[in-house]
Order: sequence, then C-alpha cells, then structure tokens
Amino acid sequence: MRRGRTAGRPLLPALGLCLLAQLAQAQSPDGNPEDPWRLSGSYRALGVYQQPQDLPRQRSLGQRLRLSLAGDLATWPEGGLRLQLDHDSELLSGDTAYRAALDEALAVPQDQALRDRSVWWRDRRSLGRQQFFRAFVQARAGDFSATLGRQRIALGQGRLWSSLDLLNPPNPQQIEREDFIGVDALLMEQALGPLSRASLVLAPRPGGGPARWLLQWRTHALAMDLSVSHARYGEDRLLAVDMAGQWADAGLRAEFTRTAPAAGPAYFSGVLGADYAFNPQLSASLEWYWRSRPLAPQAAVGGQARPPQGAHAIGLNLSYELTPLLKLQGLWLRNAGDGSQLIAPGFSWSLSENGVLSAGLQRFSGDARSEYGPGGRLAFVRYQRYF
Repeated sequence: MRRGRTAGRPLLPALGLCLLAQLAQAQSPDGNPEDPWRLSGSYRALGVYQQPQDLPRQRSLGQRLRLSLAGDLATWPEGGLRLQLDHDSELLSGDTAYRAALDEALAVPQDQALRDRSVWWRDRRSLGRQQFFRAFVQARAGDFSATLGRQRIALGQGRLWSSLDLLNPPNPQQIEREDFIGVDALLMEQALGPLSRASLVLAPRPGGGPARWLLQWRTHALAMDLSVSHARYGEDRLLAVDMAGQWADAGLRAEFTRTAPAAGPAYFSGVLGADYAFNPQLSASLEWYWRSRPLAPQAAVGGQARPPQGAHAIGLNLSYELTPLLKLQGLWLRNAGDGSQLIAPGFSWSLSENGVLSAGLQRFSGDARSEYGPGGRLAFVRYQRYF
C-alpha cells in the first residue's frame, strides 16, 4: 500500500493560482467589481452506484475542487492579453471493483498534448489526482484573436452526437455531460463582418503523429447560421457543412460530413436535430445520427466519446421545470441497428443561490455485444456549490 504518492509536484498549480489571486487582490484592495482579475471556483461531490452487465458492482464517491482565475495580463487599444486557469483537484474513493476500473483507466495515456495529470494520493480505496480543466492565454487585436492552450472548442451542431466535433466529442452516456475538459490547441479567428468569421485550429496529436487541424468559415445566410469546414484528424480528411436555423417555433440543427480515411473508401455521416419549447416549463430536443457505413467498434479513449456503433442512432432529451428551483430531466438513446437503448431520468434542485443538488438513474438494455447492453444499471447523486 502506498500513501501520499506525488508526481510532478501536483500541488504547485493550485498554489500558483492562490499566489496570482493574492497579487490580483493587492492590485485592487477595495474589491472593485470592475477589477480585471477574478477568482472563483466550485466544490462537487458525486456518489455513484453501478451494476454493469456480467461485472461486479461498483460504488464510488468523488470530490472535486475547481479553482478558476481569469484576468487581463495587458490591455491596449482595441485589444489585450487575457489569461484563464481552471485547476481541478479530485479525491476518488470506492470499493475494490471501482479501484480496479480506476487503475485500468489511469493506465491509458492522457488524451492531451500537455501531460499535466498527476496523482498526489494513493491507497487501497482512494486516489487523489489533479489536472488543468482550462489553461489558456488569449490575445485580441481588433477583429483578430488567438487563443493558445487548453480550451473548449465547440464544433458542429450536435448535442448528443457530432460528426464534426472530433476534438471535443459529446458523450450522452456521461453523468456530467456538461463537462468538457477541453483540447490543447491554438485557435485563431478573424471576423469578416458582423456575422461572419474565419477560424483555424491547430492541435497536436497526443502520442505524436501528424497534427490535427481545421479551417472553418462561418456566416449567416438564408435566415440561418452556416459554416463550411475542412479538417484533418490523424490520417483522416474531413469536409463538413453545418447549419442552424428556425422553422415556426422550432429550432433546427444539422451537420453533414464526408470523411476520407487513410485506408478504405470515404463515407458520409451527419446529425439532424430539433429543439422545441411546448411552454415555458416543458422543452424537448430530438436528434438523429447516421452514417453511410458501419465502422469497426472503437473503445472510448481518455474519457472521450466515440461515434455510435451501427449506422443509425436516435436520442430524445426532455426537460420540465416544476418550479423555478426544481427541474426534471429525461434522456432516451437508442441504437437502431442492434436495438439496445439507454433510459436516464433525473432531477436538479437549486438548494440555494450557489448550491445545486441533482440525482438520476441510467438503465441500459440489450445483449452483451450491443452498444448499450453492457452498461447495466447506474444511480448517482451529485451536490455542487459555487463560490
């Protein structure tokens, strides 16, 4: 048994954030809300019970402290230099089955160019680790901006799945679907008018190999947002068009991609989505993912999602606001090829101005070789407080 194991001085990022915060407060002792530096954060506790199909049950408790520091390093006419650092410290504990699954996940190389994740505590039942959730610097000059570091780069229009967004793919099975750790990349954007811009993304490929890049032009035409993209992900070349608009009272979304892999013929994929609010309390999102030919099954890497197995998948997300403080949610996913599906009801309750309690269930169905069948059953409770 090993205790208190550290790697790569993991506490230095958190201490550095605190030091920068002290320097920022020293520059503005009166706490002026217009002060260019802001320190914030959150505490999160997540308890999970999971019974995968044909595997031992897992019980776990995760606690996460996130510290965020953002501010201007320099300013000049029509621009400036801005820094944002979001640092996560996690303490994970659970039964023997959970620790075995966690150790297996930790053995997979980090899916980031900057290998900053490290372990600061390890024993038989618990593990502490840290990494940056966001860490980037952004320079702005007039209509041009350049952002370097770990950042959220959202591509495409899919909310449950995406054919275009391979840098930060959404994962509808994930408990905390709103969390995207981001990608280590350089993003350069140039405004071409009030509603148009050109973007270039350069992202090193973890583990070496050709860098990933994407060139995108976005504009507004025919009463909808429209973009055209050309990209390389590993050895694959991709052409994409995505759009978002409105018809009657419904929001419509779509993305279509053509992928030319290094081996094998090119194939097409896409996402069609619709969002509709029946009244101020009830809203729904429906999404369909399709691909012109099946791909070989792929395992999720580094906590990132992979495309759905099979050629077609459908998802429905419902949200109902019982009161301004209590919201019910429901998610349904179905693989149209193998018939497996996921049903995930839940709720979120605002206990206070800065505190949110949420809970939910996930029930998977299908045989052991299907996409969702091996998931079994899962229940979770989460508390989050912002400060």
